[in-house]
Amino acid sequence: MERFYKSKSQQARVQSESWIAQHGFCPACGDTLSQQPNNTRALDFLCRTCEAPFELKSTRLKFGSVIPDGAYISMVCAIRSGKAPNLFLLQYSLPFAPTDPVLLPRHFLVEPIVIKR
Repeated sequence: MERFYKSKSQQARVQSESWIAQHGFCPACGDTLSQQPNNTRALDFLCRTCEAPFELKSTRLKFGSVIPDGAYISMVCAIRSGKAPNLFLLQYSLPFAPTDPVLLPRHFLVEPIVIKR
């Protein structure tokens, strides 16, 4: 992993995405998730059956009251179009081991709580 990705944050992203791809499932229908191409706006995974959208946020630290997202406009557009993703919040320890996976259902993701960086 280190020879492909020098950045610790890139290594964590790849490991987090891999973990969700292997262990994540759709809470709505129970099917597996399909990983989407990198840099797809407001979407990291899609349910193979019901097409529910998911975005992954991971951190080594505890999640606080704000969950950073670099794509403010993309998230607002997704919310406005009714395509807001469910959020997988994945806390991990080093060496990489998920400790507290949480799912935030998409109906809680509304425009007034999205903060521009």
